[in-house]
Amino acid sequence: MGNQGSFMEKVYVYLPVLMCHSKMDYSDKSTLWNIRAAYFAEQIGLFAFTAYFVFAIRRRRDHRKILVPDITQGQVLANNVPGPDELMYRKTTYFQHEMTEVFQQLQQQFVALMLTILAHFVLGFRPILLLQIFSAPYHFSENRLLRKLVLGLKPGYRVWGERFEGELEGDKVKKEEEAAPTAVADGEGAGDIPALDSSSAVATSATVKAEADPAVAIAAAVAGGDDGSNSLPMPRELEDKLIDAWEAAGEGDFGAVMEQLGPFTVNTRTPALGWSPLMVACGLSQVGEGDIKAMVEDLDAQVDLQDQDGWTCLHWAAQQGRVDAARVIFEALGSIASEPTAAATMIQDLLAMRDAEGKTAADVARGAGLASSDLEEFLGVLEDGAR
Repeated sequence: MGNQGSFMEKVYVYLPVLMCHSKMDYSDKSTLWNIRAAYFAEQIGLFAFTAYFVFAIRRRRDHRKILVPDITQGQVLANNVPGPDELMYRKTTYFQHEMTEVFQQLQQQFVALMLTILAHFVLGFRPILLLQIFSAPYHFSENRLLRKLVLGLKPGYRVWGERFEGELEGDKVKKEEEAAPTAVADGEGAGDIPALDSSSAVATSATVKAEADPAVAIAAAVAGGDDGSNSLPMPRELEDKLIDAWEAAGEGDFGAVMEQLGPFTVNTRTPALGWSPLMVACGLSQVGEGDIKAMVEDLDAQVDLQDQDGWTCLHWAAQQGRVDAARVIFEALGSIASEPTAAATMIQDLLAMRDAEGKTAADVARGAGLASSDLEEFLGVLEDGAR
């Protein structure tokens, strides 16, 4: 019934378009240029709305954790959306999910614009602009971001079909894929390059982070793979610069990474190991507090993203004993939070996050071989953040 209603709505939209098209004289330059002007003015308006969505999402900074239906675009296009009994949910936050949605919307708008320009100006299909002028507002009116951020929602209405923790049974929540196991040769020293499992050809990122060996880092980074997360894929150029910075350790140029970062790239992760720019920044001693603070406060870097081993940026800081990185993360969370209680909740959640071995950031710090004074100082920062 819903599909039939949607079909009839489209008929009501496209029927007037077809009637107008039959009356149009596309050979008249004045008519043609008026149609073009109307089309591009409409596109500017749509892109302006999308820019406002980004601004509104970043202003809200809603980091509440939610569960959203795990439905792909392919399933929607194929009209193969699972029913309520088969539908699975994945973990995310309002901020991360909405930024992903607006990024996908921007991509779709740009592709549609390029195809329309190609059809009209190159292939000479004149009516396509008229079709787009009438249909674009109709499709945009169904936009969920428009409903939430502009039109407003009725109290209790969940525009994403989201659920909160505790509202679903455990088997309805999609679990992240576990990292591929790594085989280490017997008698291998702590400073040696770990052997790679022949079935996976990928070293786990925990071993790479602990030993900081360039050969292992590069081998793992180029191997590819899907970490099962819902974060956006990292652009290859950014990935190369991030790996280069880690490979060079204390001599790396993280400024080249910072130049590539923006609202749509700061929360992307490397495909093989799930490293985010913030994680690597917290693991490199040459990256200053200013860069880490800018990533969280200005670019809305997600502090709770986890790599293939379940490590957050705080785990990375713990492994290297970076007291300054841990402290600035807590300060940045306090700055972006809408109220003190929200900041406290985010910090406590971050401190409680465990990796694939069940270790918190404090556990990683205790096993990182830090000097007793450095360990005591780092744990003190964690305790202060938990208050």
